[in-house]
Amino acid sequence: MSGEIHNFVDAIHVRLNSEDATTGLFLAEGPKGVGKSHGLLIPLHLTSSPGDCQGWLSENKLTFSTPAGTRVLWRKFTDFPLESLWGVIAQQLKFDFRLDQPPDTNQFRAALDGKKLVLVFDELESGVRSISDTALRQRNLNFLQMISEESNRAGSNVVLIASVYDGNLEPGLTLKRLPRVELRFQDSADRRKVLFHRLFKKSPLNPSPEINAIVQSYLNTWRRFGIDIPPDYADLLRQSFPFTPELLDVALVRIRQSKGGFQGTRGALGFLAALVRGRCDSTHLITMADASLLNTELRSWLADLDPSRNLLTCAESNLRELRSNPFSDQIAAATLLASLAPSPSASAFRASLPPTSLSTACRASSFTNPKT
Repeated sequence: MSGEIHNFVDAIHVRLNSEDATTGLFLAEGPKGVGKSHGLLIPLHLTSSPGDCQGWLSENKLTFSTPAGTRVLWRKFTDFPLESLWGVIAQQLKFDFRLDQPPDTNQFRAALDGKKLVLVFDELESGVRSISDTALRQRNLNFLQMISEESNRAGSNVVLIASVYDGNLEPGLTLKRLPRVELRFQDSADRRKVLFHRLFKKSPLNPSPEINAIVQSYLNTWRRFGIDIPPDYADLLRQSFPFTPELLDVALVRIRQSKGGFQGTRGALGFLAALVRGRCDSTHLITMADASLLNTELRSWLADLDPSRNLLTCAESNLRELRSNPFSDQIAAATLLASLAPSPSASAFRASLPPTSLSTACRASSFTNPKT
């Protein structure tokens, strides 16, 4: 349960059960892979199968109920062609709206007949942009504005939940004209919790004396090699374990900022899962140095970040030349990741190397090769 999802569920419950609530518009915004569709499935399950959700709600200290007769319409517009939003709603309500003209506010309210309606429009951009007729597309945007305004009126029977890639383009622009509850999926702590939930049966975030001992062992080893440890680094490492903070920073933040990144949480999950599969039996702590070019699955993920393959080709060439040197694979991996997601500080690269590799790398004269 992320913080955003907790607020999302609570706000929908209040909207459905309070005549005074004025916020009935919910907007999930972000690129592919951040979790918009998963998030928008939640109101579908809560409103159509409430009994199946009670255990989950209780576990997360949430209350949710829907008034009798509440109807829910969930539509993912990458899967269904769209001619008119009012036609989609008319089909659900079994009400005859004109096919060529959207209903006005009074006609729409009459169709609701005093019952609550939850509209969940996933990937709404795909539906609106697929309408080739310019005039019809504009009528759809006008209707969208009407129902979004209706959803924000006190005492209204409408809840509108939509997802878009970019709120600076239509139909996101129309939806963002009004007060709303937003899901942006950008909180790094929430994303880390989602990743750990998907990757591990038992979350490493849970209290664990064994993990605490491992973290302190690594810190002590680094200190023996003369590495400066920031005062808060022990806490950061414990929160990111079994990954280093630098590796999660690369996978979740820096790659997205510099390269467009993986497909959000989905892509970062795939990359980190490949690292876990490849290294979980060999090490306690997974670092940037573990993204080996010799691992076919990992090389495939890294290739997605370098479509031109310029950096990847150079890294593979360097690795072949320096293969006989100690830790060449680990240093090549860390260097490539740092190159794919550059940082103004070299500390992330330095801290990501295995503890015993730093002094060895400094002594290896062949690593003065300019290309490396």
